[in-house]
Amino acid sequence: MTTTILLAVLFAAFCHACWNALVKFGNDRFFGLVMIAFFSGVLTLPALFLLGLPPVNALPWLTLSVIFHIGYTYFLSQAYTHGDLGQIYPISRGSAPLITALLSLIIFNEMLSLSGFLGILLIISGVVIIAFAGKKFTFNIKGKALFYALCTAFFTACYTLSDGQGSRASEDPIIYTLWLFLLNGIVLIIPGIIKYKTTLFQGIRQYWRSGVMGGLMQLISYGIAIWAMSQASIVLVAAIRETSVLFAMFLSIVFLKEKFNMMRIIACLVILSGVLLAKLAS
Repeated sequence: MTTTILLAVLFAAFCHACWNALVKFGNDRFFGLVMIAFFSGVLTLPALFLLGLPPVNALPWLTLSVIFHIGYTYFLSQAYTHGDLGQIYPISRGSAPLITALLSLIIFNEMLSLSGFLGILLIISGVVIIAFAGKKFTFNIKGKALFYALCTAFFTACYTLSDGQGSRASEDPIIYTLWLFLLNGIVLIIPGIIKYKTTLFQGIRQYWRSGVMGGLMQLISYGIAIWAMSQASIVLVAAIRETSVLFAMFLSIVFLKEKFNMMRIIACLVILSGVLLAKLAS
């Protein structure tokens, strides 16, 4: 993995944390996710008129990814409904790299080097530390919130592998990414229309600014990640992208006035050590 790819993935992680924060700060988590998915799809239209259709060999991966993204969106919205950003985000994102590595080994027979595997373990460890960075080291997350967070992690791993393979099959990560977000926007607006049929347009008028901002950050974040997965190890890119928990933590400190305690300092050092090992492994 080159330094350029590493820095790009870190920037993608920052954008990912930002749009997740926009969802959490809203009153209706599912509506926020629908709005972001809708506007990220709308933002792809101008480019698609110029770039055209995706390659045929990428269509199965696109279909799978849309299905996995639907599951991800549902479970993420439920997780944020039953839990807090400071716990849901680290658990759902932190356990995803390990699940991704296991699925990649089982399905695609892709193995990591020892340093790469250790790097992933350090990143996951740092994420877990952030999840328990309160005054007392207690597992105080509700059962439902934990279940939905882990389901979110599973679907994250599934769409990560699907999109990594899809970007390689299409040989053009940009076209693949744009079509993915257009299809996601179309698919997710349908349950939005059904659920919010009397208030949907009112909600769009009220929250279109945050929807456009979140949609753009989501598009940039995942577009960079898909491009990086076409250039480097899918598992390592997925793991380094989970440094977004650091940015989510800083957002919580700035906007929610949470304390930057010793456990969080340790978590930062552990995650950064993991990123360094992952970088050296590729």
